[in-house]
Amino acid sequence: LASISTAISRTASDPIVDSRLDQAIRNLFKLLPLDAQGCMPVRLYKWWYRRLYFAVVDNPTDEEYDALVELEWQSERKGKDVMDFNGFRESLLCFLQRWCPEDESYVAYMDRVCRPICASITSFSSFRIVNKGLFARD
Repeated sequence: LASISTAISRTASDPIVDSRLDQAIRNLFKLLPLDAQGCMPVRLYKWWYRRLYFAVVDNPTDEEYDALVELEWQSERKGKDVMDFNGFRESLLCFLQRWCPEDESYVAYMDRVCRPICASITSFSSFRIVNKGLFARD
């Protein structure tokens, strides 16, 4: 838990200015089965977080996931009942800063890690994949 808990307190304090990355994050957010207001409810957040957690953490456990997802949700939702695009963007930038290998661009890493997760979203009845070429290529 201590090995990845530092990600909880991280914020995207240094603005990352990359139009390709920003567009990739926007495209990804639009693919998610958001609520009627275009926000991410807790159920979707936990689903998304679980897939990211098990994709990147060495030796992941359900117990660690359960503890982290609650802490992260409380931190990242900023007192709201849902997460809007700005919260999602900040959360994803923190994730990228924490997990992206130094020799890989954020866009390429996001594409590699998030594309398989997006493909599995078809289990949500209100979701359909419109375009599989979601992310800008390096």
